[in-house]
Amino acid sequence: MFKKVSFTGIDNKTNIKRLLEIAEKYPNTEFGFLISEANTNKNINNRYPNLVLLQQLKNKNINLALHVCGKLARTVAKTGSLGCVKEFMGSYFDMFQRIQLNLVGNTVAIPITNTYGKQVIIQTNLDEPKSKANYELYEQTNVENIVYLSDKSGGHGEVTDFDFFDKYQGFAGGLNPENILNRKADIDMLVDYDYWLDMESGVRTNDWFDLDKVEDICRKLF
Repeated sequence: MFKKVSFTGIDNKTNIKRLLEIAEKYPNTEFGFLISEANTNKNINNRYPNLVLLQQLKNKNINLALHVCGKLARTVAKTGSLGCVKEFMGSYFDMFQRIQLNLVGNTVAIPITNTYGKQVIIQTNLDEPKSKANYELYEQTNVENIVYLSDKSGGHGEVTDFDFFDKYQGFAGGLNPENILNRKADIDMLVDYDYWLDMESGVRTNDWFDLDKVEDICRKLF
């Protein structure tokens, strides 16, 4: 059963007032915030906003997911610890209910032993050998608070098929306002467990987060 939709990612041009209005009107939404050591606070990539933007979201009624990319994600994979992410984010770390590790194509992970009470999302593509190895390793170790996002597009907006994990999971890959209902109907025919939908490129215009597209999808789904 469809549970929520996650929109990635907020950027420096996002109208925060309107974002909060959408979050309040549609409580089964989540908004992803991308971070990486190479891009955060550098103003060189639209998808990676400055951390100070989070000041406007503190103590607000909005569900947030932290999407960890690049060297930070690789460090978590190599150490099995979210400590580097917690240090990087400082006091902002506690604002996020979920943390996503974008690990497809990267180092085979050491399973995380301390999730700090947060749900950790493992970006997964079973067609990619290292990603499949990560999935199998996590399944063998039965780490708590771990869920999987089927993502063969990697945020590039390509329409893809999905991996199915037979338990609560996310689906991403080319979802957008034009195909969201058809793609959801396809998933509903194939699964009998809870899931969420995730999209990134499909809710951007000229590579900026587009709240018109976000709201369009919300009206269709809810």
